[in-house]
Amino acid sequence: MSVRKALALGVGAVMCTGLLGTGCASRTPDGPPARQASPRPAPAAPTARPLPGLGPAVRARVPAAAGQVLVVRGASQDANRAQVVLYERHPVRGWEAVAGPWSAHNGLRGWTEGHSAGDLRTPVGVYGISDAGGRLPDPGTRLPYDQDPEFALSGTGHLGEDLEGSFDYVIAVDYNRVPGTTPLDKTRPLGEGKG
Repeated sequence: MSVRKALALGVGAVMCTGLLGTGCASRTPDGPPARQASPRPAPAAPTARPLPGLGPAVRARVPAAAGQVLVVRGASQDANRAQVVLYERHPVRGWEAVAGPWSAHNGLRGWTEGHSAGDLRTPVGVYGISDAGGRLPDPGTRLPYDQDPEFALSGTGHLGEDLEGSFDYVIAVDYNRVPGTTPLDKTRPLGEGKG
């Protein structure tokens, strides 16, 4: 028998002895009570999962009271296509994907942290979603919903795509708008230059 094999068997035997001896303390007939094994520390509580794919600075801007987060991510800063996933916060497990992913469009030239009108980029950030609307009837959203024929759009987009039906349903992202108003409201609290 090799030294390595003998050592492995010996360590295995010691481990088994140690395991067999735990929790078996009893009074020996001719001696003091056997010593109880010290209690083992409780396993650490599971760490709640953070929102995946977001850096710590962005995650820190998500309101502590938020129970749902709609995350929109593009493959790169210049990507005009994105994926959307809805997450809900579980009190113990943390953030869990509950719907999606869905394909989405964003600004033709991708994303920016310094959005300005006409740059054809989507602003990066954490924004509320407080209102919805569209040309078609309310599909059952819990948000205030404004059905209006003004949401009708025709023509083609920057890539030649047909825009008809693009605003059948709209969710108003609270970037440079007044929450609690129709998505058609043109008021721009940050000014027209911020898009």
